Amino acid sequence: MKKLVASLMLALALLGCKETVALGATNLDQLHTYDFSFYLEDVMVLSPTSTSAFINGQTVVGNQPLLIDNRTMVPVRFVAEAMQIGTVEWNPSLQQIRIITQDDQEIKMFIGQNTIFLDHGTYQMDVVPQVVENRTYIPLRALGDILGKFTYYDEPTQLIVIRNADVAEPLEYHSGIMAYLQWAMQDHEIVYSDSLVTFIRKEGKLYQILETFDENGYAIEEQPFDIANNSFLWQTQKVGENWYFSYHPALASANYAAVYEQNAKGEIAFIADTYASNWQVYHDYFYVLDNMPYEISPESDTAYAGNLQRISLIDAKKGQPGNPSTGWEKLGKEGYLYGYPVRLHKNTNDTYTVVGRISDTAPQLITQEDGIYSFGVELYAANALPTLGYYKIDLSGIRNHEKIRDCNPDEFMIENE
Repeated sequence: MKKLVASLMLALALLGCKETVALGATNLDQLHTYDFSFYLEDVMVLSPTSTSAFINGQTVVGNQPLLIDNRTMVPVRFVAEAMQIGTVEWNPSLQQIRIITQDDQEIKMFIGQNTIFLDHGTYQMDVVPQVVENRTYIPLRALGDILGKFTYYDEPTQLIVIRNADVAEPLEYHSGIMAYLQWAMQDHEIVYSDSLVTFIRKEGKLYQILETFDENGYAIEEQPFDIANNSFLWQTQKVGENWYFSYHPALASANYAAVYEQNAKGEIAFIADTYASNWQVYHDYFYVLDNMPYEISPESDTAYAGNLQRISLIDAKKGQPGNPSTGWEKLGKEGYLYGYPVRLHKNTNDTYTVVGRISDTAPQLITQEDGIYSFGVELYAANALPTLGYYKIDLSGIRNHEKIRDCNPDEFMIENE
């Protein structure tokens, strides 16, 4: 986690942004992100301020812990049974709570008594069990001790952690995750949430949820979401009443850019994740130019399928980050690279081969009714010069293009022998 945070902060510094990144989350019931799931395995998280709890990253509604005389008191039955430690029985005539653990150990305690009776002896609590609204509460530490669990109360977030003692990366060591869980236990109107971003609506306004870093540690920030004025977005496009936008990979806590749609009602939908820095929406299709490497080795795979592809918006919305929808189709002539200004190598026999792309130069793609207009070159041609040109690429589904004009190699970066 520290390595991840450090790399994100470095990326943000290079981008000239504030030290803020889009927080990764799926939704409040399934926190299945790479950052969280490992730390939430076999862990229960509760709070005296909420009736919600997290068990293995899943949200459950249970009994709220209590603070009584500066002691954290937790509900016996809820914890023992929710964590599948054992079953709990109540004997009203004896005022007895009896726990039968998964390994057939018996634990007994009585209302009004400090002693807990175990198979191998007794355990002394500093306070007696409390009955509140027909539920039995005992001190957090006592419950952890008798059930063989490590317990921790985190004052900054007011979260209670109950976990196994022998874990390599304890959850409570990661204040960013703790801050998110504290936020997640509150009531929110979730508009959209996935493994990269979360949006909520509050008082009629849309907010993006961000994890912030400063000298005081981590915090969760609810920032108003304004597409037209948003430093965290990498690329935007408005089509009719819909906006399409992508977060920069560094800002989305991922190594690719995720593209989303926001319609006129403010609803958010995932469209695609891509390594590309150039995409367009046109006539109900999402078009994208896949990235090309800065360097191309002569030993590279010469069976190049092409870098221009599209998918219908209907099909695109069936996917999710890391698991895109099927239905993509390649466009243009097979073997051709479109959009990217390239570096050429002039060989001794006056032929030219492509050796890479020009750094920090954005690809170009113009979509019109009769086709896509873009620069193109056959990427692995023995002599790329005859293939250099500006092309109109067929949109009918047939993999073809028409050269509009030739290109002069002087328009590109030339490397001589």
